[in-house]
Amino acid sequence: MICYIFKDWAPQKGTDLSNHKDIFADAIGKILRPLVRLALSRGLTLDSFTDITKRVFVDVATHEFHIEGKKQTKSRIAALTGIHRKEVTRVQKLPEGAMKEISRKRNRAARVFSAWLREPQFLDQKGDPLPLAFEGKNGFSDLVKRFSGDIPVRTIIDEFKRLDMITINEIDGKLSLNSHGYVPRGDEDEYLEILGVDTQELIDTIIFNMQDSEGYELYQMKSVFRNVPVEYMAPFRVLSTRMSRNLLEELDHWLAAHDRDMIPDILGTGRAKVGLGIYQIESISEDGSHD
Repeated sequence: MICYIFKDWAPQKGTDLSNHKDIFADAIGKILRPLVRLALSRGLTLDSFTDITKRVFVDVATHEFHIEGKKQTKSRIAALTGIHRKEVTRVQKLPEGAMKEISRKRNRAARVFSAWLREPQFLDQKGDPLPLAFEGKNGFSDLVKRFSGDIPVRTIIDEFKRLDMITINEIDGKLSLNSHGYVPRGDEDEYLEILGVDTQELIDTIIFNMQDSEGYELYQMKSVFRNVPVEYMAPFRVLSTRMSRNLLEELDHWLAAHDRDMIPDILGTGRAKVGLGIYQIESISEDGSHD
């Protein structure tokens, strides 16, 4: 069934959610369960997990709950978060995350990959990606220089080879694309970076729709049935992958035509992150329940 339409029931801006603490606590527990499972499997202790949580509380209180025109003080942060002032000071000195460079390299490589699938000069008459010479007009180096920013060509090649996304012809040296999706394989750091970014984006979308503060909703729907024979799981994977890929490739073409990183002189103001994420749902019930 297709579900999640927020417009008719979303609470208005300023709604007091204090009466929903039990439900909220249950929702937080469901979000934390897979994270705690992952933390325990990676040897992350409760103390370390708590430090991460405190750091986020302090950071959000500092930058998103300040009073306009006033500097956010440690006393106000302590009052907002329930964290003692001395602990606020300690938490503020904890090291920042280490994912920025990983994210930068992945985003630039994904941009090159997307352009190879999309830009007419790199496609044949059927719209499939052409084998590219390393140098020359509309060659691989040209592709990378146009769409990767300052990432070296060899770095992109090494990344594509690591992910088994390209084949290099031994005779003419041309590079052929053999993948329809930029997906990390065997790189736990990249998977963890995706876990952080994609999960945050989903939660941000849900909260935006709950608040209904802008007069419109972000698209958030899913189709899920809970009593499907396991034999139909594999055919659904094939069907959903094909249909989702077609949709995302069409959206990718539209967004690329309206993005300054692709078209630097495009008209418009501000800087917005825009996109659509799709994920597959799959689990087998062990006890016959429908939860």
